Amino acid sequence: MLSLDSVDNFENLLKFDERVKKILKTEAEIEYICEWKIDGLSVSLIYQNNHLAQISTRGDGIVGEDITFNQKLIKNIPFFLPEIANCEVRGEVYMKKGEFEQLNEELKKTDSRLLANPRNAAAGSMRTLIPLQNRNLHFFAYQLINNKLVSQLECLKKLTKLGFMVSPPYQICSNIQEVQNYIIQQEKLREKLDFESDGIVVKVNNYEFYEKLGKTSRFPR
Repeated sequence: MLSLDSVDNFENLLKFDERVKKILKTEAEIEYICEWKIDGLSVSLIYQNNHLAQISTRGDGIVGEDITFNQKLIKNIPFFLPEIANCEVRGEVYMKKGEFEQLNEELKKTDSRLLANPRNAAAGSMRTLIPLQNRNLHFFAYQLINNKLVSQLECLKKLTKLGFMVSPPYQICSNIQEVQNYIIQQEKLREKLDFESDGIVVKVNNYEFYEKLGKTSRFPR
């Protein structure tokens, strides 16, 4: 599980678009899909014989922690997939802002140490060996592996059909200018989201391009 490269201005976003076109050897506009990047704990769900068999953290990208024992803390993941026997689903475990604030209020009453932010709260909750029935975590899915899909849009639709929550609202953009417009529009809504986010993920929509685009040692291109 790789990390994501990041940029913080439109100039570097344009350079990303230029690199994609250069590698693909095309001057045609590239179709992108934009999703909110949830500030949570990146995890992999493994389904075997239709049942959830394992949950593990991203770790260093190759080896992560097995946190299956705390699966019931995540309130919105399906434990059974009737349509697919074996697959991997990747996404982010997170704690909603309101639930995080409520949890810190409860900790105050017992003079316990307060949690720094929702991401740390989610990560700590999933890793702890102490039962934490009073904590509610949630899951956003962004990738389905071991399935014949042709695009990220089709992937998100399939995940939704399987019962997973995906980033709201995602957007197809026919070129990089539309990507910028979407980011500007969504940034105004950031404070109203019920989850913490550290930006928008911009992905090439067409999976046929992925093999040619490749990856670095750390990031998918």
